[in-house]
Amino acid sequence: MKYSMRNTPSTQLFSLLKWSEKYFKTDMFYLLRTGFWGNAGVATSSLFGLVLYVIFGHFLSPEEYGMYQYLLTLSVFINALTLTGMNTAVTRSVARGYSGSLYAAVRYQLLLGLIPFVFGVGFSIYFAISGNFAISIGVLIMSIAIPLVNSFNTYAAFLTGKLDVRRAFLYNFAGNVPYYAGIGLSAVYFKEALPILFVNMVLGTIVSYVAYKRTLKRVDNIAASEPGVTRYGTHLSLMNIPLIILGSLDNLLAFHFLGAAGLAIYSFSTAIPDQVGKLMKFLPAAALPKFSLNESASFGISLKRKIIQVFCVSLFLTIAYFLLAPYIFTYLFPKYTEAIPYSKLYALIILSLGTGLVTTALMAKERLRELYIFNISSGVIQTVLQLIGIFFWGLTGLIVGKVVSSQIALFISIFLFFKRKSIPSINLPSEEKV
Repeated sequence: MKYSMRNTPSTQLFSLLKWSEKYFKTDMFYLLRTGFWGNAGVATSSLFGLVLYVIFGHFLSPEEYGMYQYLLTLSVFINALTLTGMNTAVTRSVARGYSGSLYAAVRYQLLLGLIPFVFGVGFSIYFAISGNFAISIGVLIMSIAIPLVNSFNTYAAFLTGKLDVRRAFLYNFAGNVPYYAGIGLSAVYFKEALPILFVNMVLGTIVSYVAYKRTLKRVDNIAASEPGVTRYGTHLSLMNIPLIILGSLDNLLAFHFLGAAGLAIYSFSTAIPDQVGKLMKFLPAAALPKFSLNESASFGISLKRKIIQVFCVSLFLTIAYFLLAPYIFTYLFPKYTEAIPYSKLYALIILSLGTGLVTTALMAKERLRELYIFNISSGVIQTVLQLIGIFFWGLTGLIVGKVVSSQIALFISIFLFFKRKSIPSINLPSEEKV
């Protein structure tokens, strides 16, 4: 007896994926299912963020929005002093069976949260003495909230370690709804930076705390904590400090050289291209397990093919944005149509999306020396080019500096991976796979 498969949407998708594997030389079923909930979280957060941009573009003046962005940029100095690497340590520890590491990590973060708090208070006093009272109040608000938010959001690291990514997505989504809605409503009614920042910090603290308390119900009271988890998280956090600060250098430069309105123009210029980059982050995350298991001699050839494929996709996205940018700004950001040429120029950064794929390959092969070289060299190059660019050519120079440095970073990562023999790697002792 013969059975025929009905032409349902699922069978059509199955056939399409099987057909595409011949051309992409990639396990498309794995790519589709791996990290689905994590990718859904990125997609929904990006959508909420885009809606906020639309609200800000309609209801805030460039000066107020620029001030709001500047305050958020100053928060990186407080955030950098929190234990930003603790989530990675907790995920690793929980995956090994130490569920009690969540308790230990949160207590430790709350205790050491006094460091960024004291720094933030000093920072606030500095601005008050300088006569910048609005900035002073904003920094004080952030110095209280950020250590709390970063401590309580360790719940997500615990759920990730438990491979309960569906629950992590649901908690994140349930928190994002009131969080983004509150910020949007505060922008509509207050139209000023400080009230919006206050709502942002208060809601961020509340939703993180609620999610943390709900997650605690899934932890056994006698669960063991892994010895050394807080020490490992501290080391990871110390490594993150320069990267976090350099990551927001462009906003600081824009505010310093161009003022609040100039920062607002720059922020809207980068908004959509940066969201595209966030949406494509699922590719490196999905590739890491596959890359880690691939020990074949043809891995380099396979990686080259994937780099070309990602470049073709990024080229298509760049061209599409070039064509759509005028319409996007006309209808979504009518106050910022002067940012259109800057945004088109910044869209060239999409062409460097392949960098994440190559650095993922380096991580999968434990090429620590190359990773250190890449992080240091790309950070220095980006800093120098942005400083030179904005000093001599203003906003255009800042954008060109960031775009060019991103392309250089792509080529550096490719060079480091495919020139392995010239740079010996650090051999790590093997660990038991969990």
